[in-house]
Amino acid sequence: MKGEATAKFDVGSTKISAQDQEELKKLAQTATGLTGYIIEVTGYADSRGSAAMNTKLSENRSKAVITFLMQQG
Repeated sequence: MKGEATAKFDVGSTKISAQDQEELKKLAQTATGLTGYIIEVTGYADSRGSAAMNTKLSENRSKAVITFLMQQG
């Protein structure tokens, strides 16, 4: 493993904080210097709300991180 970053979200939110954006930018910069790299993104939600809502929230959080990383190159 060459790098790792964690993005924490407010309850019910998919917005990436400025601090977490900086961590993700560092990860993206590290990855662009590598050949044949893989970035694994996993999304989670807490136990509040229904299972269906939390599944969708987890997916949307993962998508937000993936989109952000793609925008960083």
